Amino acid sequence: MNVILLGPPGAGKGKQAGWLRTELGMRHLASGDLLRRHRADGTDLGREAAAYMSAGKLVPDELVVAVVLAEIAADLRDDSCSTASLALWLKQTASRRRFVRTTSS
Repeated sequence: MNVILLGPPGAGKGKQAGWLRTELGMRHLASGDLLRRHRADGTDLGREAAAYMSAGKLVPDELVVAVVLAEIAADLRDDSCSTASLALWLKQTASRRRFVRTTSS
């Protein structure tokens, strides 16, 4: 099972993700945490994100999606997806809704 929590800031995505992680043992992926880790690790995606983050700009959805997909792909390569990947999107946008619709069909 894969779950993607979508909603505006303050909607309770983090609270629900915590419950899912605790009660169902699901993996929690928070896009902001992933972006900061990629930046700290100096990955290509992290360096690209850092340019936006340092300028105080929002990281484009395409880059956020690439970071989340890279994490899920790493889980699949490691075969560490014995539990589902839970993606927590910190900010809901129209392009992310389109992405979810096109990949879930």
